[in-house]
Amino acid sequence: MHTKVYFCAYYPNFMNSPKIASLLMAFLFLSSLFSTSGCLEETTNNNIIEQGDSDDYTDNNDDGNQNNNGGEQDSDSDNDGYPDNIDDFPYDKDEWKDSDDDSIGDNADKFPNDSCASDDMDDDGKPDSIKENCNTSLTEDDDIDGDGFSNEMEMMLGTNPKSAASKPLDYDGDGTPDGLDDDMDNDGMNNSVDQCPRGSLNWEAGSSADWDNDGCKDSDEDNDDDNDGIFDGDDLCEETPLNEVPNQEGCSASQRDSDGDGIVDSLDLCWGNDSTGDSDGDGLCSDNDECSDGPFLYGEEVDTEGCSFFEKSIPWNGGSYSTEYMGTVGDFTIPEPIDENLNFTNNWVFSEEWSGKDTYVFVIYNPTNPDSVITWNSANPIGQATELGLMFEKSPDNVHYFFGSYRDGGWMGDVSYMSGRVNFALAGMSEEDRNHWSDRVHYIAMDANFLDGHIAEFIEVKESPAWFCIDQLQRWQEVGSFWDLNFNQNFSWYRFHFIANEPLYLNFEFGLERELAAMEYHTSTPCHERIYSPKKCIKGESVTLLDWTEGESNTHGGGWGAGTNIRGVEMPDNLEQFDSFAVYTYEACADHKGCNEWDFIGSLNAYYAECSLSEFNDYETCISQLLTEYTSQEMCENEGHRWDAGEEDSSARCEGKWSREWKAEIGRYITAYNREGRYISDVTPMLGVLKTEEINEFNYWQPNAYGLTVKLFFWNENKDYTPIGAEYLAGGTRKFNLEYNNIFGSENPFDYNVTNEIERVEIVTFFTGHGHSSTDENCAEFCNHQHEFTINGNTIDLLEHPNGGTSYGCYNRVSEGVSANQYGTWVYGRAGWCPGQDVEYNRIDITSQSDTGLNQISYRGLYQGEEYEPSITDADGYLPEIKYRMWIIVYEAQ
Repeated sequence: MHTKVYFCAYYPNFMNSPKIASLLMAFLFLSSLFSTSGCLEETTNNNIIEQGDSDDYTDNNDDGNQNNNGGEQDSDSDNDGYPDNIDDFPYDKDEWKDSDDDSIGDNADKFPNDSCASDDMDDDGKPDSIKENCNTSLTEDDDIDGDGFSNEMEMMLGTNPKSAASKPLDYDGDGTPDGLDDDMDNDGMNNSVDQCPRGSLNWEAGSSADWDNDGCKDSDEDNDDDNDGIFDGDDLCEETPLNEVPNQEGCSASQRDSDGDGIVDSLDLCWGNDSTGDSDGDGLCSDNDECSDGPFLYGEEVDTEGCSFFEKSIPWNGGSYSTEYMGTVGDFTIPEPIDENLNFTNNWVFSEEWSGKDTYVFVIYNPTNPDSVITWNSANPIGQATELGLMFEKSPDNVHYFFGSYRDGGWMGDVSYMSGRVNFALAGMSEEDRNHWSDRVHYIAMDANFLDGHIAEFIEVKESPAWFCIDQLQRWQEVGSFWDLNFNQNFSWYRFHFIANEPLYLNFEFGLERELAAMEYHTSTPCHERIYSPKKCIKGESVTLLDWTEGESNTHGGGWGAGTNIRGVEMPDNLEQFDSFAVYTYEACADHKGCNEWDFIGSLNAYYAECSLSEFNDYETCISQLLTEYTSQEMCENEGHRWDAGEEDSSARCEGKWSREWKAEIGRYITAYNREGRYISDVTPMLGVLKTEEINEFNYWQPNAYGLTVKLFFWNENKDYTPIGAEYLAGGTRKFNLEYNNIFGSENPFDYNVTNEIERVEIVTFFTGHGHSSTDENCAEFCNHQHEFTINGNTIDLLEHPNGGTSYGCYNRVSEGVSANQYGTWVYGRAGWCPGQDVEYNRIDITSQSDTGLNQISYRGLYQGEEYEPSITDADGYLPEIKYRMWIIVYEAQ
């Protein structure tokens, strides 16, 4: 029997004190031990009210706080109808039972009989979570909020997996959220190339409804259906073929017929009557081309008559004028004698006589200038009868010579003397030549110090120069030295005919200016914006590495250190389109005079550079980073950084390291003795390197300081072949002796590979000989060093340098770009180079000797067909050495 005992006690208010209450409670407690009668009410378990008997348990008495015997009602703290003694949650009116003893009431517990889980947000019968290490048959819900996207997916995409209102976007409703869908609009085109990734739904991008294959539906999404840069509303040719360049009206060469001859421009041979041809390739048919004989430089600008600026007579330049070398010449007048006694004169006015095709050389006797006196006297026919004859023989046809004198009171005698010498030389010519030069020799019939016009200002500023020139572009030009060291090693012999080298070089420089202008134009002006353009025209690209402006500081400081670095270079990303590559280099002196007196080798090299800290791509920022976490040299260098040992006023530290990897020697130059150098170097083979290697840094090394300009030009000339790859074989500086051929060791023979698409294979090399006056052979600067290549066992013809050691080998190359009338020993022929000229690559075609697959090439350096053993005369002198680079360059057909 279960017994529940109720104690009923009634007492007046005066007994309501803590002491009395305590005594009463003690009494009642003792009574419960010894008695079951009196005020004790005994009940059996039949009267126990179980929680489960009624969900609406209430006291049946209506008399407030007393029971039917006058006692208090059972306590119900949360007023939920369940007494506290049977309420599992006596203070929570919403809960009173916990069937699975998990401390969560049955009303809130979605799984009241399983203590392993309690929540089910989407009421799908799967718990939102299951307690760890809890034994249950339940399966945890992988989509808590029931929105159709798994919890893991929502966490990854940044939406709330516990909120049905927060779910990933699914633009096309295919069940794959946009963040994971590679085709968000279900048009069949990947988002990465789809220009309208959330465009029209459920159509086929790239079909006839999408002309330019950009993923934008032409009918309602794309405002430039053919992606030619012209909006549809302004586009006269809406379906321009992809990758064709339109004009301003939206029509490409395959759509327009500019000359109205019924042939679209892409198939049109030229503008005009195609039957007459386009002999110079400038895009204008010969029937309307006033300069059809050319030669046309690929890509240069031509006018409506088919002539470039340089093909027509250069117009007179109206200013502004300057008295500095390379400055524009203003107008002046020369009084010319009309009889042999110099008594009567006519005025020769420069602007009126300007032809736009000629050069002008002034030789004015200056008695205070020893060089002038010696040179002037060398024209005397006694013992030197050929000097003036040689001058005219060597001179180009477009030069005018002016002879005069600064000698106060003696100018007439000086001019008469020169007139007699010239007449003597003319007398020995053919009538045709005599008539030609008679019109091009002029005499100044007055003291040249008192001439009028702009020439007077120039003479005053330059302090009565003994010689100077004016070129075809109407610029003052400096004149060099007339020393001929073949005659006298004491620099006392001057040759009058050396004067002719000046107009020869000016003509070369005029051609260089034209070539430079063509490259500048072709790399800056889109083909469709030109009046005429050559067939298959593609706009070229250029990269300026250094750009010197007259009057500014040198851009190359010189010295024997690390040279000038050009960092952060961005190369064109379309090099694959080009088949031609050239480098323009201008080694300028501050006043175009007074350059360094010695010849030195220089080079332009290409690199890939990066910082040891990947987040930095700037050199200065990189090397300024202090890495305090690396406290030892070993730790620092093991991580690829640079350790600075410090100095007296600084402690050792670890810093960011700038590293670079050499990729190619793009250009090689030998500076002129005391004169400037200007070069446009064809370095097309190096496209094979640039197309396959990442380049972001260049370095120009040269001991002489210059106002240096270096520009790279890339274009497509529709050649038969274009370089696509390169294998570097070897390079360096080696002593030229019996050990020379051993330096390659086991690498010689070298391997190279030829794949199926290769149509042409070349050996491309630099070989420049240096060292002199230390051997009987005077190698390697002044001897013919030879180079032998054997391809797959077949030895090809020797590469030789017969110019080495000749008396006038470099003198005779002024018309090819050797700086004219330098100082020193510039006239002598060198083996592989000349001072004042860029070094050309040796290019040897070995296509016929090469097989598809692996090939072998072996190399030897020779002298007179044998390995070279120098006969040394000065062991401490400049012993023979060769500076070399060797590549295999491969080409594909275009």
